Amino acid sequence: MTPATLADWLTLLEQRHPVAIDLGLDRVGVVADRLAARQFSCPVITVAGTNGKGSTVATLEALARAHGLSVGVYSSPHLLRFNERVRIDAADVSDPQLLQAFAAVEAARGDVSLTYFEFTTLAALWLFKQTALDLLVLEVGMGGRLDAVNLVDADVAVITTIDFDHMSFLGTTLAAIAGEKAGICRAGKPVVLADPHRFDVMLTAVQQRAALPVRADHDFGQCSIDGQWTFRWRDDAPLQLPTPNLGPDLVAAALAAFRLALPQHWQPEAIARAVADARLAGRWQRMPGSPPTILDIGHNGQASQRLAQRASQELSGRLHIVLGVLGDKDRVALLQPWRNFSSAGRSGTAQALPPRWYLADLDGPRAGKASDLRAALPSEADARCFADPVAAWQTARADAAAGDSILVFGSFLTVAAVLTAAGANAATARS
Repeated sequence: MTPATLADWLTLLEQRHPVAIDLGLDRVGVVADRLAARQFSCPVITVAGTNGKGSTVATLEALARAHGLSVGVYSSPHLLRFNERVRIDAADVSDPQLLQAFAAVEAARGDVSLTYFEFTTLAALWLFKQTALDLLVLEVGMGGRLDAVNLVDADVAVITTIDFDHMSFLGTTLAAIAGEKAGICRAGKPVVLADPHRFDVMLTAVQQRAALPVRADHDFGQCSIDGQWTFRWRDDAPLQLPTPNLGPDLVAAALAAFRLALPQHWQPEAIARAVADARLAGRWQRMPGSPPTILDIGHNGQASQRLAQRASQELSGRLHIVLGVLGDKDRVALLQPWRNFSSAGRSGTAQALPPRWYLADLDGPRAGKASDLRAALPSEADARCFADPVAAWQTARADAAAGDSILVFGSFLTVAAVLTAAGANAATARS
């Protein structure tokens, strides 16, 4: 029987394929060909990377809309509603649209077994085929080379960062991981490399695919001087722009990709609006009220390092950290950036104070345990364990004194639970 609701469809898709992750393009490619879902008449930008994909995609969406262009965006995972994964002209698609797309994929697949991600990716591509788009932006789910998103040839590829994550699928060396990420590149097409710290390994990987590297701090760059943010593109005059809400290096990479994909649409006024407006739920998202609370889905060592650096610069008072991650994450690497972290304490207090930790269990087959996080922290750390992220967050709020700050980070599940408990929604960060 065909499911009648989106929730019923998603439950079915979670159970249908024998394994949740089954990388490869053979099965899903057969169905994509039946749907004619591989080719698009508009430019396609595909974004891969260990961290920063979502911020790059959000900036590209904002750039397209600021220039009056129609844009389709596919991203994953979602925070609160599946519909967040498929956006057309800055709006989540509706349940009826998704039901129509799921029916089309189901009719085309025949006896081909598809994972949840493969099936829903095809549904997104089918929806985009029904729409007259000026730009399509696709975010890789995992890796790149064998990800279902890679069914579509990218006119411009973006690789944000690489680091050790998903090593059981992508490899245990940076060279192997870089090779998987570089799989989204196409011969003779540009690839924006956003992380200057990984140029050597990434250049080798993309050159093996005969792609054209476009490098941060070489072909383009960004800097902030006296509160003024500046973007530089090759020999063009530098653009002075508002300070981004998202990571400046990722915003710069998005600007470079947009410049390559749609050079005829490059209006400084529109670019300034996009940089000022681009936001993303769960990425350094400030919740209203007191004490100041930041939410971020950073869940690996590289993302944690960025969070610790930004927290030291922007958050005041003692830091209360709510953390919950999946069980397959490298807890040592995740916690390492916080080992020597201290804050100045409450206003008027010179004493340096270490963070307080509120560690949460998560539910599900890949669930992480608070006790495992506690074991990875130094024995002297001020840390407590909780049955779920909401209980941890509520205790942190009760403990925080005037002038303190709260940081909630880790899994999408952790951030989503706190957002739900606070009565917020994923659209809050985009408004």
